[in-house]
Amino acid sequence: MLNQGEKVKIKISLIEKQRAFTLLELLIVLAIMALGSAIIIPSITNTGSKIFNAQIKELAAILKYNRRNAVISGQTQLSQLFPYENNNHKAIIYTDKKKGSWYSRGATFSWLEQSKNLPNSMINIQFFPQGGATGGTLILQQGSLKSQLVIDSFTGKLSIEEVL
Repeated sequence: MLNQGEKVKIKISLIEKQRAFTLLELLIVLAIMALGSAIIIPSITNTGSKIFNAQIKELAAILKYNRRNAVISGQTQLSQLFPYENNNHKAIIYTDKKKGSWYSRGATFSWLEQSKNLPNSMINIQFFPQGGATGGTLILQQGSLKSQLVIDSFTGKLSIEEVL
């Protein structure tokens, strides 16, 4: 039988053995951390592209609204896009004497058909009551992201194309 001193030594040695983590516990923690980072990192890095895509969709929605207004009211509607202070860009949409606007928040735009508009000059897009438009391709860029907003001159319909 063990005496009291030996029992205390055994208990202390058991406590000392339990102070360290096993290799299996460390591997499980590392696997959980790797899984968590694999889920979180892509959502953090794609925020710039989400903001850029939201801007393009917002501009397209405003232009589509202007097209619908032209068809419904029976009057030609004008959309003007122009650069303004600090190299930001702005779109002013005129509809029935009301004025709406879109700010680029860092994205730049240019008109593909340079014969119509010079770089950094105002871009005029007209939508006609018959459904057509002046047509053309608006290029939007923010950093390495680039997209085209194509306006069909015959139907006036807009489509968004990502440029790789």
